[in-house]
Amino acid sequence: MLNKTLNATKNLFLVIIGSLLLSFATSFFYLPYNIVSGGISGLAIVLSNLIKVNISFINEEFYITIFTWAFFILGIFTLGKRFALQTLCATIVYPIGVYLFSFLYSNGSIFHLDINNLSHLILAALFGGAITGLGVGLTFLGGGSTGGVDIPTLIIYKLFKIRVGVSSFIIDTLVIIFGIFVIKKFDLALIGILAAFVTAFAMDKIFIGGKASYIAYIVSEKYEEINNFIIEKMERGSTLLLSQGGYSKKNIKVIQVCFDVKEYYILKNAIVEIDPKAFVTIVKAHEIRGMGFSYDENEINDLIKKSEENE
Repeated sequence: MLNKTLNATKNLFLVIIGSLLLSFATSFFYLPYNIVSGGISGLAIVLSNLIKVNISFINEEFYITIFTWAFFILGIFTLGKRFALQTLCATIVYPIGVYLFSFLYSNGSIFHLDINNLSHLILAALFGGAITGLGVGLTFLGGGSTGGVDIPTLIIYKLFKIRVGVSSFIIDTLVIIFGIFVIKKFDLALIGILAAFVTAFAMDKIFIGGKASYIAYIVSEKYEEINNFIIEKMERGSTLLLSQGGYSKKNIKVIQVCFDVKEYYILKNAIVEIDPKAFVTIVKAHEIRGMGFSYDENEINDLIKKSEENE
């Protein structure tokens, strides 16, 4: 019980720190310089430039709060309560952090960069992207989610089975393109794209070291419960390996399952809850090819079709 409490506390701490880093990058590097790199902050910047109102509290921070909570509520009804719990912490912390750090930025001239200096804008994109990647990576390490545009991408996957990475790229690209037409500064659009690439690179290196997929080998007396969780909750296939204990000589079943980075802590935490005594080995996969990984159903059908044509 104590271990579960400590683990939950550690995960909560990581999600809070990750969300605060995300809000810091937004307030200090994106909002002041109109850098649209996609996501909630990009939507807020575009909308703030599109709709000009003489009301002090209607600003980028206001739009970030509205978008964050609107997507969260949408996620509750479409993705379920489990996902809502994973995003609740970030949904609360991120907008509050944006207001806090925006206030500190406005009252601390030492932190300001020159908005008319291209090299300063590039610095803002590099540091903003790196800190954003660190924040997102820590949030994932804590088993949480940053919410935001993650929610519509998951909804798209649920409805149309378009991979999350693809739909996320499409949404961020549309936000950046929209920003070009609204802000009308092509150099800022290129800087926003640079920030997006740095974010992806930083998150990749900090969280998963360049590997996006894992393989787990699970030895447990409660293998049926764990296997049911993998199949029903994670919607992943698994393989039951018939093995024998080297010392005990007892026949055992080992669960083998492949999964991606966002499912790492979902599986890890589920195993701890079902059987804290389970023996688990998790290795990074160099490459996994198959349904749900390196290619999708359409690619498989194309391969089959080409094979038949060759025959």
